[in-house]
Amino acid sequence: MGLHVATDLDGTISFRGRRPDDTILAVLTDLAHRDDVAVTIATARSPRVVTEWFAPLSEHLGRVCCNGAMVATDRATIMRSELDPVLVRMLIGWLRERDQGFCLEYGDRFAASHPDALPWMGTEKRITLGEASPMLDGVLKISIAAGAIWSDMLALLVGAAAEVYPHVTGDADIVARGVDKAVGVRRLHPSGDRLLALGNDRNDLGLLLTADVGIVIGEQLPELDLCSHVRRVPSDSAAVVAALQLAAARLLPERLRASARSSV
Repeated sequence: MGLHVATDLDGTISFRGRRPDDTILAVLTDLAHRDDVAVTIATARSPRVVTEWFAPLSEHLGRVCCNGAMVATDRATIMRSELDPVLVRMLIGWLRERDQGFCLEYGDRFAASHPDALPWMGTEKRITLGEASPMLDGVLKISIAAGAIWSDMLALLVGAAAEVYPHVTGDADIVARGVDKAVGVRRLHPSGDRLLALGNDRNDLGLLLTADVGIVIGEQLPELDLCSHVRRVPSDSAAVVAALQLAAARLLPERLRASARSSV
């Protein structure tokens, strides 16, 4: 029996839109290089960001990107769940009628409704739509700048065809029905391994609930305070490092614990 560590990015191990700091990267690097330990980055962001931020670790990581709409290792894509093109067309029309900024994520690139839509997604691989008609096939995720306030309406619009994930940052994502981080991690999580999950937002809820040990970062998801397997820590790199090291040391197979304790 081994250990699988699955962690969200933004607001969990990375803050203010920046890559994780060196102390967090050092702990993840140590874990990823151990025998019987797997590390997965489970994020709403694209696989491009994971590759860029974790370049030295890339070959050792699993990737659950776009809220689980894309699941991959360094060697192969395991799952790709695209939105129905008919639904994509309807949502684009609805958003444009309300002058809502949005981005369509394809995995290798993304198309933005206008040049400054969701600026945190960056400029690399960005295509600006303007009045052009977007490609409707291959969309893994629709990100909406002010989507959180529209989340109830969006849920009614998509019905059983898609999932809507509002974020504490005010934006929201739409992915295909049945897609979430917990489903994606299960594709990479061998039966019998113990799961340590870290997250902070609504799209992390399923993953944290199904973990053997969950670490919630910050003040969101108050319902998890009733779960005995979940610990809450502040939104601070030092607190995250300490909680991650302690939980990993407790969950590692017996033959690895001595090595883990030496790094705490």
